[in-house]
Amino acid sequence: MFDSVTLEMLDGLGPCDVVLGVDEVGRGSWAGPAEVGVAAISAEKLREVLGNGDLLEQIDDSKKLSAKRRLAGLEMARARFDLSVGSASPLECDELGLSRALRVAFDRAVATLDADAALVLLDGRHNYLACTGVTTVVRGDARSVVIAAASLAAKVHRDGVMIGLAGEFPHWHFEDNKGYGSAAHAQALLEHGLSAIHRKSWRYVDNLGL
Repeated sequence: MFDSVTLEMLDGLGPCDVVLGVDEVGRGSWAGPAEVGVAAISAEKLREVLGNGDLLEQIDDSKKLSAKRRLAGLEMARARFDLSVGSASPLECDELGLSRALRVAFDRAVATLDADAALVLLDGRHNYLACTGVTTVVRGDARSVVIAAASLAAKVHRDGVMIGLAGEFPHWHFEDNKGYGSAAHAQALLEHGLSAIHRKSWRYVDNLGL
């Protein structure tokens, strides 16, 4: 990762100013929570991270890394960032809609951090947050180390949640699909219907004719 994006954003920030990176997981999932990862770091410490090329190679977009490398990258991120993950339940996703559910998950994550952010770097195009200082970054998890750290925290946490739920809901094989759509997942829905953790308002339900 060559992180020119974050470096440009640091212009004008003091050494103690806090930067947040924000990324979500579970947006397109059929089942399970939507989660938002948040990484917090001071501008001074972030400049040090940006000067460490080896570190930037390890704290990278979670989608690009194997499960083993994600865990290694997350351990590196934990040593340098304050990390938190907030969750919105499937029911909240249904009742609130995705954008509001993600905002709730973000608020829950930030509530555990002692961070009054001067800059918030949010992955994607759409700003679903209700706070100031937000800059959206398209493909931010692959372009900004702060967002990548948040991405690793969220991805590892949610995968663990879904693997844990697989034992409670064995028919849908959440240990393999993590709640996302697949041919096998669709077939399991046809055979067993919706579980208690499926998102019932999502369009895939209409297409299944349940």
